[in-house]
Amino acid sequence: MNMYSPRVLSRVVNDLRVPGTFFLDKFAPFVQIEDTAEIHFDLDESKPTMAPFVSPMSAGKASKHDGFNTKSFTPAYVKQLHPHSASRVATRMMGEQYGKPLTPKQRAAKNLKNDLSKQARSLTYREEWMIVKAIINGAVTVVGENYPARHVDFGRDAQLTQQLVGGLRWGEAGVSPLDKLEERARVISGISGVSAYVVVMDHLAWGIFKKDPEVVKKIENDARRGVVEFKAGIQLPGQGKHKFSFKGKIDDFEIWVGNDSFIDPETGSTVNLLPDYGLIVSGDGGEDGIIGTRCYGMIEDEKAKFKAQRYFSKSWEEENPSVRWLMSQSAPLVVPYRVNGSSFTLVR
Repeated sequence: MNMYSPRVLSRVVNDLRVPGTFFLDKFAPFVQIEDTAEIHFDLDESKPTMAPFVSPMSAGKASKHDGFNTKSFTPAYVKQLHPHSASRVATRMMGEQYGKPLTPKQRAAKNLKNDLSKQARSLTYREEWMIVKAIINGAVTVVGENYPARHVDFGRDAQLTQQLVGGLRWGEAGVSPLDKLEERARVISGISGVSAYVVVMDHLAWGIFKKDPEVVKKIENDARRGVVEFKAGIQLPGQGKHKFSFKGKIDDFEIWVGNDSFIDPETGSTVNLLPDYGLIVSGDGGEDGIIGTRCYGMIEDEKAKFKAQRYFSKSWEEENPSVRWLMSQSAPLVVPYRVNGSSFTLVR
């Protein structure tokens, strides 16, 4: 069996254990596949509306259907390419035992799996970046080599993005971080009807939050009554593979703290997912939350049969010089269908 055939490559990719990423796991659990170059997504524009009072003898009053706005976007391609030259199978691999050398065929198989794993992780990091940008800005700007900048605006209400200044910043006299969480949850609920209980902040914002006298008092009172254990290091089941830690619950909010960083392929520099002093207050990614969805457009490749899938991997040989190329392709966009179910604040 040819281990470089698309069928075998697809099976290897499906068997890979790609590390979980916090924001995708928390806020984008759904997947949407479209067999067109364009991705179509419906943005929820409905508002919470009470039923009208009428006399029991009156005719029922017709209700309007919930509003939504359909948008389309042709996503940028994600392409990753690795060369497999003769030197890679002829020399010892990292971690290979001395005195027990692998055969060239065994090295080739390991190189194949390692490179596919790298490509899958890189795509996952790009998707993670997309959902974070959508939550922070209510929009994503996609730009890359031979791809002019495209701005995808999900239409989030302007009230849901803010920067605190002057005496309103966390850490200033009389400013209550807990009041800010309540205020953000109240605004989100009023605009979208979403119950916003997930709080994510970076370490700098957490450093101020945990020292606030009101927060300290509430934690001590709850702990004394045995209501909640609130301390660093607590992790929920299945949430141990990322760089965010669950600190516990306070009032109705679950508090997550951390950050992650990736290499920007355009600049080669390291970029943080969350900016300094960043605060997210949001519903979860489910049907009652922001409905975060990982969308994938058609793979414009004959060997992929022009079908949409998360990623498609293929391999081919060049004769002179002799080298085998391994490439993975994807056309992703991560969309919060209920974009008004989240907010972002710079607390300083």
